[in-house]
Amino acid sequence: MKKSKTAPFLGAIKLNWCDSCNLPILDKKTCGLCGEQVRKVKIAPPGDVRPAFNKDIKRIAVIIDGKFGIGSAEALGLVKDRIILLNEASYDDLLDEIIIDGLVVGALRYNLFLEDWDFAPRMIGAKRIFENTKNKKKSLTVDKGAVPYITNGYNVLAPGVIKIDETLRKGEVAVALSPEGEVLSIGNMRINAKNLKDIKKGVVLKPKHSLKKFDLNLDYTQKTTQPSWKEAVEANRKIIEAYETRAITAINKTRVNHIDLPVSVSFSGGKDSLVCLQLARKTPNLDFKVIFVNTSLEFNETIDYIEELISNLNLRDNYCRMDISEDKFWTSAENFGPPGKDYRYCCKILKIGPINDLIEECLGEKTLSIIGQRGYESIARFESKTLWSNPWIPNQVNFTPIQKWTALHVWMYIFKEKLEYNPLYEEGFSRIGCWLCPASNQATFEIIKKMKPVLWKKWLDFLEKWQEENSLPKEWLTWGLWRWKRLPKKIKDLAVEVGVSLDYEKREEKTIGDWNLNFRLFEGFTTCQTGEVILEGTFNSPLNLQRLLQFWQIFVETDYDEELGILRGIDAKGTTISISADGAITAKGKNPGIVNKLLKKLVLEVFRSEECTGCETCLVHCSSEVISIQPTTNQTEIEISLCTQCRECHNRCPVIKFGHREIDELFSKENNS
Repeated sequence: MKKSKTAPFLGAIKLNWCDSCNLPILDKKTCGLCGEQVRKVKIAPPGDVRPAFNKDIKRIAVIIDGKFGIGSAEALGLVKDRIILLNEASYDDLLDEIIIDGLVVGALRYNLFLEDWDFAPRMIGAKRIFENTKNKKKSLTVDKGAVPYITNGYNVLAPGVIKIDETLRKGEVAVALSPEGEVLSIGNMRINAKNLKDIKKGVVLKPKHSLKKFDLNLDYTQKTTQPSWKEAVEANRKIIEAYETRAITAINKTRVNHIDLPVSVSFSGGKDSLVCLQLARKTPNLDFKVIFVNTSLEFNETIDYIEELISNLNLRDNYCRMDISEDKFWTSAENFGPPGKDYRYCCKILKIGPINDLIEECLGEKTLSIIGQRGYESIARFESKTLWSNPWIPNQVNFTPIQKWTALHVWMYIFKEKLEYNPLYEEGFSRIGCWLCPASNQATFEIIKKMKPVLWKKWLDFLEKWQEENSLPKEWLTWGLWRWKRLPKKIKDLAVEVGVSLDYEKREEKTIGDWNLNFRLFEGFTTCQTGEVILEGTFNSPLNLQRLLQFWQIFVETDYDEELGILRGIDAKGTTISISADGAITAKGKNPGIVNKLLKKLVLEVFRSEECTGCETCLVHCSSEVISIQPTTNQTEIEISLCTQCRECHNRCPVIKFGHREIDELFSKENNS
């Protein structure tokens, strides 16, 4: 319901506006067309502004006209072929500031509580709507005595309301008007309007914007000059060309510093990787490959676009593509549950493992890869260097030449170069990737539901089944809470504010995934007569010790008695772990900390042995190449005699990293002190 108190500043806000030409101007203080001074556009950080395409404009106009009345969108200036910008800002879900004539006229947002789109006009937008149309939807009128108070930003109280749109719901945006129809303030409803007749006192609307803070000298009317994007490109040509020159120079310098590595462009079908591809094409004497992993969760439009682009740019001989079976995701989802923003096992399985294999097949042992990453996208990317390595992809050195570009720089460059871009951008998507990516906001999924109903139903069926099996509240689905394993503070705060119980998050989770195998750790250490400490636990079902043997040998020397059904391990410090085929496990040693640590690792190896999905992540990180996938079982096997015990396969395994976080709780010091 509320904006985050701390908005991310990911670099300078570079958007200016020329009022003479009615054009956006990037970076510079003067217009590239008329030479006049420009003004700073006051927008919310991070300021990663993008164009609104015609279908964006139509979609937003339909929402606004539906809320405020027919003609409201046109009164704002939301008309086809006009230069309109969208600026995504911090919020519970999607919030796009709408910039027309260089002014923020309001914000389109997806309201999780209402599970609906909402438009929050600023004073400029409200004046354009209510003073240029006869519409009175989403408004309330106060009596004359209340006008001075509402003008100064005071709450609208029940006794002062003389008229109200009874469709207004608690949490929805409403505009407060004077008896003459003048806009006084805009804010959020604190009650359902239909209940007002039963209320004698209390707050009806809490203002966010009021007439007191509005510059009465500001010309808020629509400008008659409506230039094209072609003119916007010309006005910004010099700055865009300067960005291009710096990027190509950086590519050349980085290539020289990594002269031994073949160059590649990681292409996703998105705008940022498109710009990087063009920069690579324009870098003199640069030989490169274009690499693309089809995760099986890409939109068909993206696949078709990439194939057509590669052909049109005559890059077919440079193109390397790997297709991942769709079954790999759905099998993992059945085991791990829905992926989350804080639980992205899908990337490890569908991207990271395959990209390692693709690099090896297409480029050899290692590559310098040009990546379309920008600092304005997230805090993590803002803090990232322009040259870095991902520990999950050891054969790729990454370099981004567009780290300090905003989305509008990217789009201006695409328009300048007349590049073919993914058609999905014109369907309301600001980012292109896997269609069910948990990093998406709920608003994006609302667009997908309408655009791809058959595709969405498959995912919805899975979510509903998971919801029912785990007794999760309706908001887990309707708010898109499946996107997290641990809910962020803003979602918890929203739930408290609107009175929604999310008690399910407090439940003790036995396992994160839908596993049949569970483990119970007996509380605390015991001490034997030799002075050694003992820690015990048990699995809930019989185990395959013959298979487990190879996994334990990564950490300890082993002794397996098949007749007795006991596997025993001992480390260099004399700590012993014994496990029986029925699942009982005992650890014994002199140092409680070492006993606890070793038992935890070997318990996780039991899960890894039993629940391996054959995702191949461990194969990528095995420098000795001693891990293989057995085709009959689709599970890993280790040639242990050649193993160097680097344990990277343990550290990287999604079953261990994502599947059983409850094991960390069980083996915490608090539980075993």
